[in-house]
Amino acid sequence: ALPAEYEKIRFGQLAASFGLGDRENGALRASAVMKVDQPQKVRELSQNASKLTDNANFGGTKVKIEYKPEAETYGDLKADVMRTQYEIDPQLDPLMIQTKIQKVLYGPDGMTTRVFYLKDQVVQTIGGTKADVEATLKAAQGQNALGQQPAFTTIRQQLLPQANVIGLIDVPGLIAKPPLVRLPRLSPEGGATVWAKAEFLNPAGSVKDRPALG
Repeated sequence: ALPAEYEKIRFGQLAASFGLGDRENGALRASAVMKVDQPQKVRELSQNASKLTDNANFGGTKVKIEYKPEAETYGDLKADVMRTQYEIDPQLDPLMIQTKIQKVLYGPDGMTTRVFYLKDQVVQTIGGTKADVEATLKAAQGQNALGQQPAFTTIRQQLLPQANVIGLIDVPGLIAKPPLVRLPRLSPEGGATVWAKAEFLNPAGSVKDRPALG
């Protein structure tokens, strides 16, 4: 039912950014601003989706979601805050590699997503500090935006009237060439060196990506 409800919403332009910060608080930084004609409907569907996903198990990974409406205040705006934690089956991650990667990316409290539902747009941030969130809000409201800087305006006038962007991802290459990781505990001095393929770095985080590719 949720996909059908989403189809009734008109989504417009989307601007997004990604970056890396300190690993203690979660290295991943992401933000997005999307034009939408029914922000409150998007909010309702997001809340329903979080309830359906909470405590779900996907291939040995249990998802725990804590959703708090209007939990944080930034000026006169309030953000819904969602914290997502992933509990990976130890049998699937005996060396705790995926678990450690999760902590590096999202921090000890899991992935923290903040969403603002404004008049005609949805503003979302993942990770980051209060200053990062405030900078995203300013950009969404047209304050100190990149497009207002003189250098940007000068260069933009030399380009096509309408921007066009194409992103290409080498999916076969990503799936077929995960890096090798040496296993020191299984590689004693004077003995054979044991290596393992880091299949968890595939796009969907699993060796099952390989049969899916075919």
